[in-house]
Amino acid sequence: MEICGTPESKIGPVVEALGELPARPAVKVRPGRVIRLIGMEVAVNDMIGALTRLQCKVVVEDTKLIVTPPSYRFDLNIEEDFIEEIARVHGYENVPAKPPVSSLPMMSIPEGQRSRHALRHVLADLGYQEVVNYSFTPEDWETDFAANTAPLKLANPIAGHMSVMRSNLVGGLIESLKHNLNHGEARLKLFEIGRCFLADEASIHSQPEKLAGLAYGPRFPEQWGEGGQKGALADFHTVKGALEILLNDDSARFEKGHPSRIASRSLRKSELTESKSESG
Repeated sequence: MEICGTPESKIGPVVEALGELPARPAVKVRPGRVIRLIGMEVAVNDMIGALTRLQCKVVVEDTKLIVTPPSYRFDLNIEEDFIEEIARVHGYENVPAKPPVSSLPMMSIPEGQRSRHALRHVLADLGYQEVVNYSFTPEDWETDFAANTAPLKLANPIAGHMSVMRSNLVGGLIESLKHNLNHGEARLKLFEIGRCFLADEASIHSQPEKLAGLAYGPRFPEQWGEGGQKGALADFHTVKGALEILLNDDSARFEKGHPSRIASRSLRKSELTESKSESG
């Protein structure tokens, strides 16, 4: 009042707002879990001492600690929060740096089974390049390339033209072929390993993993002994030889398939050489 007051100023009464702080529920802390998560032996008395220093109320009940945090520690809500505080007060530098110990049994691998990694290496050695396409495809691709008139439809597709799940890998390989042809590539050998989705049962049992490949253009890269672009083109025997090497099995047989099992129509060359603006 001496410094800032005016003749009209008056000193009002002292007002003290009293209220109860929100009650904090007690949390059960198990000493065995504390030791397991920290990764070292900590005495129960040390746990109680660390929590008490943090103004927590600790009650020992059988083999458990019933801990009530102070009202201002809103970050202490679950058992793991108290375990972290015990580790912090005890000292992170005292926690030993031990690598985790687990049992890794040696699983037997059948001799007739080959891993995806091995398949990729064989195809790469044969000059094929791996592509990864979307599992979502246009519905007409399923009709054209899989003769599938009832594909598995998506409830919320990421794009209007990608409305169904693929049942084979041919459509994605053809799209990759078109894209490369529109960018000047004249010789391509592609393959893809991926899951396909059948419409009869939307479960893990109807998601087989398949491998598909494609060869287009000259059989060999341009070189003086092969005639370059005018050399022999990739044909049935090119793909047949790659399959025989991939299968590595003399019992493999090659039979003429029904057209409906491969595609409902054949691709015309004009469809593979669309303009860049049309292919996107």
